[in-house]
Amino acid sequence: MSGKLQEKSISDSFNLISAKQRELLLLVCTGAVAILLHKTLRWPLDMPGRHGLEFMAIFAFLRLASQQKWAATIASTGSMLALTMFSASPVGLIILLAQGLTLDLLYNRLSWQGRLIILVPLFTAIAHMLKPLIKAAAQTNFAIYSDSLNFGVLMPLLSHSLFGFIGGVFGLLAWKTFQKSTQSN
Repeated sequence: MSGKLQEKSISDSFNLISAKQRELLLLVCTGAVAILLHKTLRWPLDMPGRHGLEFMAIFAFLRLASQQKWAATIASTGSMLALTMFSASPVGLIILLAQGLTLDLLYNRLSWQGRLIILVPLFTAIAHMLKPLIKAAAQTNFAIYSDSLNFGVLMPLLSHSLFGFIGGVFGLLAWKTFQKSTQSN
C-alpha cells in the first residue's frame, strides 16, 4: 500500500469530520435564527400560531436538506439556546424540543424507499400543534397562564396546524428549489 493512498484516506476522513461539524453548527445557528425571526417579525395577523409560517418553513427545509438523522432536534436545540436570551420560560423550551423531536420522529419513520416528502407539511402541522397542547397542559397543571388559550384550545389547535402546514409547504418548496439549483450547477 502506498503512502499517498493512505494520506488521501486520512485527508478525506478529516474533510468528512469537518463537513459534519459545519453541518451541525449550521443547524444550531439556523435554529437560533428561527427564534430571532420569531422575536423580531411582527405579523399583523394577530392569530395564534402565525409564527409557524416562518418557523416551520425553516425546520422543514432543514429536515429535508440535512444528512443528520436528528436535524430538526439539533436545530431546536439552537432555538432553545437563543430563547434563553429572551425568556426564562421552561414551557417555551419544552415546546421547541417537542417540536423538533416530533418532526424528526415522524420523518424518520418513513423508509428511504417509500419516503414521501409530500408528508412533510403534515408533519410540521402536527409538530406546531404541540404548542397549544403543551401550553394547555402547563396552564391546567402548573397554573402557567397563556393568553392564546383565552377562548379554549380548539381555535389555537386549528390555527397552529394551519400555519404549521403552510410553513411546511414553504419549507418543502424552498428545499425543492434548492435541490434544482444545486443540480443545475
